[in-house]
Amino acid sequence: MYEIIRCPKCEYTQKAGPVCQSCGVTLARYASHPPVESSGPVPRSSRPASEPDLVQEEAPSPADPPAAEAQPPGELAFHGSGGSLFGIHIVNMFLTLLTLGVYFFWGKARIRSYLFSQSEFAGDRFAYHGTGKELFVGFLKAAVIFGAISALFKAGPLLPGGIFVKIAAILTGYALLLSFIPLAMVGSRRYRLSRSSWRGIRFSFRGKTAAFIKLFVRGTLLTMITLGIHYPYFITNQYAFMANDSYFGNRKFSFDGNGKDIFGFYLKAFAIWVIWSVVAGTALPLVLISAGVAGEAALGEKKSAVILAVGAVILVTGVILLGLKTFLTAKRQSYFWDHTTIDSARFRSTIEFLPLLLLTLGNFLILIFTLGFGWSWTVARKARYYMSNLRLEGAIDLQAVQQEAQEASPTGDALEGFLDVDFGFGPA
Repeated sequence: MYEIIRCPKCEYTQKAGPVCQSCGVTLARYASHPPVESSGPVPRSSRPASEPDLVQEEAPSPADPPAAEAQPPGELAFHGSGGSLFGIHIVNMFLTLLTLGVYFFWGKARIRSYLFSQSEFAGDRFAYHGTGKELFVGFLKAAVIFGAISALFKAGPLLPGGIFVKIAAILTGYALLLSFIPLAMVGSRRYRLSRSSWRGIRFSFRGKTAAFIKLFVRGTLLTMITLGIHYPYFITNQYAFMANDSYFGNRKFSFDGNGKDIFGFYLKAFAIWVIWSVVAGTALPLVLISAGVAGEAALGEKKSAVILAVGAVILVTGVILLGLKTFLTAKRQSYFWDHTTIDSARFRSTIEFLPLLLLTLGNFLILIFTLGFGWSWTVARKARYYMSNLRLEGAIDLQAVQQEAQEASPTGDALEGFLDVDFGFGPA
């Protein structure tokens, strides 16, 4: 004997089961409806014969967590265009000139807002909440700080008390200037993350400024003492500090990399530079000697060849420097991203040397041939490349993310502008 029931929602008559075979509703919640028993065959359907039977997958049991709670966010994408950014940039330039530079900060906020709004992660756009007024006030505070340091440098030689007092004043000025570099890096990151959001949840940075200043000063001194050998460890420690104290809501980012893993990349770049320096340092004097060996008249005849040789050495040197810088940037950023996680998800970067080199050269040519007016297109091209080569693998429990916005002063962002030490959101 079959146990036959009728779905109270769609009235489909069917064999008893956990869910309706027609509409997929869980039948347990309608247990108060009595089953229909029959000793004959199972009826096909109480609906018109013209409607085909729908096959539904078995719904998860109430004990199972919904699949939407943990999702792999996946790809990043940039949808902005150089043309749209150029329009904003031109208006910003005009208003900045019209206001004698005051509008610059509002224009900067507009540019950031556009770039964030055109950046997409897992189908949702980022948002920037900073304002021009905040940036302007931060600039005024930073200007006061640098004005005081500048006054100390100028007043140092005029102070009474002898040479030791003058030297002490100048050294104090340099120490303050050095300490403001890490202060600007921390302040800039704290402000920018606090003004950034995704799906309405703010990012934040909670690192201690004093701890980073200590790390920065120690790393700078070790790099100088070791003649640059400590540098890969230094920049890795900086990034680790920035990543490990960054949050998305109440979810913490983490970094599990080590400076020794990128040391080899810097060693290769250094070896290439040394080899080229030896080659250029040997070949160029030989060219000059061979050109002038027959006297001043012969040197005059070969002047064009000498100029061409010197120009070629300078050009190749520039290309090698650009290539080495791009190589290290690609390796460093890929390594930093690949060792950055949030919850159980890990970032993956596919940034490579040759595409990044071609992008850099292309942007350089755009700026040269447009006399700088192509800046908007270079920014869009760079943002599109970096975002298209970054993804997040793994799952984040998005329902567990809670808002934990943090207050931050824009002064650090202004200091970063003075010192040009942008550390940004991702690897620098």
